[in-house]
Parts: sequence; C-alpha cells; structure tokens
Amino acid sequence: MQKRVLYAVCLAVLLSAVTGCGPVASPVLRHHAGRPFTSAKAQTVAKVHTKVVTIPGTPLSLSTLAFPTTSDGWAGGNGIIMGTDNSGQTWKTQYRGGQYIQQLDFSNSQTGWALGTNELLETTNGGRQWVKVSSVNNPNQMDAIDFVSNTKGYGLIGRIQSSGAMPLMVTTNGGKDWMRSPSHLLASAITFANSLRGWAVVPKPNNNETLYYTVNGGSSWTPQLQLSNTGNPMGAAKLVAVSPENVWALVYGGVGMSQGSYSLFHTTNAGATWNPVMSVSTGDGPGPGNPQNVPRGPGSSPGPWSVVNGQSAYVLGRCEACGMGTATLGSTINGGIWSNQAHALAGITGNVMAMSFPSVQQGWIVGSPQSGVTQILATSNGGISWHAQFQYTRPGPTNAVSFVTPQLGYGTGSVTNPYAVLQTENGGLDWTTVGTLPSLPDQGTYSGLSFANKNVGFAISLQGQLEKTDDAGRNWVSLPSLPLHEPYIAVYFRNPELGFIYSTTINLTTDDGGLNWHMDNSPLATLLPPATAAEQPQMVAQWGPENVWIMTPIGPDPNGDLWHTANGGKTWTRYDWNTPIGVQSASFTSPRDGYILAYGNQLFKTTDGGLTWVQLP
Repeated sequence: MQKRVLYAVCLAVLLSAVTGCGPVASPVLRHHAGRPFTSAKAQTVAKVHTKVVTIPGTPLSLSTLAFPTTSDGWAGGNGIIMGTDNSGQTWKTQYRGGQYIQQLDFSNSQTGWALGTNELLETTNGGRQWVKVSSVNNPNQMDAIDFVSNTKGYGLIGRIQSSGAMPLMVTTNGGKDWMRSPSHLLASAITFANSLRGWAVVPKPNNNETLYYTVNGGSSWTPQLQLSNTGNPMGAAKLVAVSPENVWALVYGGVGMSQGSYSLFHTTNAGATWNPVMSVSTGDGPGPGNPQNVPRGPGSSPGPWSVVNGQSAYVLGRCEACGMGTATLGSTINGGIWSNQAHALAGITGNVMAMSFPSVQQGWIVGSPQSGVTQILATSNGGISWHAQFQYTRPGPTNAVSFVTPQLGYGTGSVTNPYAVLQTENGGLDWTTVGTLPSLPDQGTYSGLSFANKNVGFAISLQGQLEKTDDAGRNWVSLPSLPLHEPYIAVYFRNPELGFIYSTTINLTTDDGGLNWHMDNSPLATLLPPATAAEQPQMVAQWGPENVWIMTPIGPDPNGDLWHTANGGKTWTRYDWNTPIGVQSASFTSPRDGYILAYGNQLFKTTDGGLTWVQLP
C-alpha cells in the first residue's frame, strides 16, 4: 500500500503538461506496488545535512517540567525556562536563549541543571540566573543527565548508537567536564541513587533489553532484569531511584498501529527482586518483560510519568487513535496496587509533554502546542481534576499555508476558528483574518491550500470539497466536489487554470480552474527518489514543473527526509532531517524560498531550497 501511495503521488507531482483521459466521474484506483526503478539517473542522490534553527523569541513550546517541592517548580522548552515559587500561581521567565530545553534536573530548590540542545545550563540561586557550564559540538550528543550532588553527576552524552543507546559519562565538577565511564557502558536510560549505586537499561540484540546495576559509580555493572521485547522496540526507558533500595523503571516495548506497549517495574530491595506493577500489550507484542497477571496501564501508548516517592507513582497514557490530547492517568500510592482513572483528562488542547507530582495530591502537566496552545495545568486532588495556570495561544494559521511571494502568504484555520482565512504581508511574522471558508460536516478542516496569484486561491478538504476565491480569500465559491476515495496529500495551482491534486491512490489535474478534473496515467514512476518507495510522503510541495519537494515521515534518517529535485525528477537530493518536524503544509515561492507549517502552527522558512530552516517568531 505504501509503495502504491508514493508512486501515485510522484506521477502527478512531476507533470509538466496536462495529459488527461477525460473528466473524472468515478476514478479507478491504480496499483503501482512492486514496479522496479529503471532509471539510472533517478538513483543519483546527493546526501546533504539540513539544519533546523530555533531562534530566541520564537513561539512558546514547553516540553519538560520539574517540581522539587510543592512550591518550587520549573518548565522548559523552546528557548525558554519558566519558574514559580508559589505553586504555579505566577510563572516568570528566567531564561531566553537559543537552547531547546530537553530536561530539567534539580537537587534542591536552589541548585539545578537544564539540558539544552547542545549546552548544559546551571543555576545556583533558584533560577534567577542560568549560566552555561559545558557544551558539545554535535546537537545530538546530549540526551540525559542525573546529578546526585552539586558536583557529581552522570549523563548519556555521545553519539547515538543504532540501538538508541549512548555512552555513559561522569562529571565531578558540576557538569563543566565529562569523562567516559571506565565500563564503557552504552545505555538508553540511567538513574543513580547516590555517587555509587545506579541502574541502567542496556539494549541487547534480538529486541531485548537488560536492566543493569552498579555499586561502584558505574565502573562495573551486574545484570538484574531481562526485558524481552517483541516487534519493533522503542529502545527507550525511564528510571527513577528514590533511594539505594527503592527504584522505579518504566520500559517501552514494541510500537505499531498508533499503539506502544510498556511495563512498569518497582523494587524495594535494590533490585534483588523486581515486581511488575502494570503493563500494556499491543498487537505488536506484550509489554516488555511480558509480566503476567498485572493490571493494564492507562491508554494505548506511554506518555509522561512522575515518581512521587518510594510508594507512589503516576503514569499518563496516550490514545492517539482517540484524537489529539486524549490522555488518561494511572497511579499507585502504595507501591504496587495500580488503578486507572475512568475518564480522560479534561482541559487539554494538545499532547501532554511532561508531568511532575512532588506529592500524592499536587501535580502539574505541560501541554504541547500541537493545537496552537501551550499550557500548564495543575491538580490538587491527585489528578481527578485539573485547572489551567498558564496558557499561551500562538497566532497564525493552523491547517495550511500558501505563499505567493516571500512576503505575501495565506493560511487556513486558527486556534479559535478552523475555517478562518488568514493573510500575511511580512513573510509570516504577522497574520490578519481576511475571510472565512464554508463549514464542513463532521467538523472537518481545509488542510490544503494553493494561491496561484495574490487574488486567486483554492482550498480543499480531506473529503474533496473544493473552494475558490477571486478576491484574496475574502469570499469563496464552491466548485464541484472531488470523488476522492482516500485523503489527498497536496494541492498545487501553477496558474489560475492549471492545477494538480495529489491523493494516496489517484492523481488529478485540471486545466479549467477546477471545474473539471482528469486522471493522469503518464509512466513517470521511474523518476521517484531512490529509497523512498516504501515510504508514504508526509507532504508534497511544488514550484513550477521542475522543482518538487517531498517530505517523508520516516526514511534513512529516523526523523524522516526532505527530498528535492530541480530537474523534474531526473536526479534528487536528500536532506537529512536532523530535527523531527511534523509537516502539515508546505509552500515554495521560488527554488530557494519556501515555508513549512508544522503541527502547532509553527512556521519555518528556508531561503536556500531546504538546506536550512528557521522558525519564525
């Protein structure tokens, strides 16, 4: 199915002239799976590293949270650290810079560390000042930190292995310098109770993982728990040592079909015995370690978790198939008896990115801006109810963008109105609502948009409803609906008459401004970029008949790839997608100038054809 998808898409993408076979009445689905590459030129690929730059002052995104006490807490994310000293009644910005804060680690309410994209920051005065203590050249070289004192700490810092493991490093001067552990351990998760006793999850061959234990600060390790994983393992885990005897381990298993298995283990005797607390199995396999006769955890895949103490822990479960933001909470307050809340968390507008419970009753979560809203929510009754403490609504389109020039662009959807039509005249920095699209049944959205010039534009829904404007988005007229059997991928109008629609199984073109559509059967599948035949493109963008960009969600790079051809598909350049971006819409105004709208209405701009992307404020 996926091969058929990409072949079909690229057939339409690479059209340079209209070659139809009559108006579309009831399209016949075409199967291209299994067709080999026959063009030698099509396999000429240049591999280039693309770079995504997050600049200070960009729209707020929070992804990590830490509350060492019920009063003192911190939230970090996209170039920002916010702090509170009154249980979240007020939040103050403490840091603004170029680092995306991945993790916060506090030893007390005054001393803490913030792990950035490629720098480690430290505060010794409760966050009033954050200073850089160390940095690395490769932004993929800092993954996790765990400090056991103001000077001694451990981290997973180094090149990521194919298994997801990283070298264990040690610092004795507060993070200024890091040395490789004498054991040369490669781990995917670590936790230390003190300077000597620690635990690590180590990936093993054949989709297995092992939980190891050290009593000498990581110089040597002893296996304690085998965690067999079937299917496609996430290769990740989360560990928290409450004391040298009391440790929690949340281990991820196989993923598939919007589900991910996971298991929670707990020990109160330094790992002599590990007791399974709960587990979630999926169609891809049982939970790691295959624990028997244990309660099922919340959700169908793992979300954030928080350890309160040696008896209490919370885990949030996600349900991607239920819709964005759907999450349920599970917990234990006696070290082993697990219970899940029957209702989904209310008030969440995006995915929950992090959670912190400093006590059994008081907790906080931060929500990602996938819906355009970044928020901090709090509970004072163990997660039964939540109330917002901080909320930031990002301006700009939420569903699709189309730029006519590097300065003039249009967008669909806003945080408050999914049918709003927006316009920018300064390259996406500011947006103004200029019109409204007709509402759709079942609360559908217009997630495809293409403006042929400053006045004429087209918007399409997943169900095939097509709208046209002749007055720069102020008013819209419905065109004949398209009989698409599956959602389209992109729409592109080269001029007000000539347009293309790329769906998952059929490819359509029009030469009369969308009144009539024709299928194209040109045998151009051999011009696909190599190594993508098994991948479904996340988005297609086009400028003219020769320049085409294809964004894939996964590929040779684990975060996906950006492919570009400047000669109609004869040769392709693959840009390594070093930073994962969920592309929702893409638009180019020249071979060099383009825009990407990511989930959470995050807008990125390129001026070098996709080699570098800068997030706009």
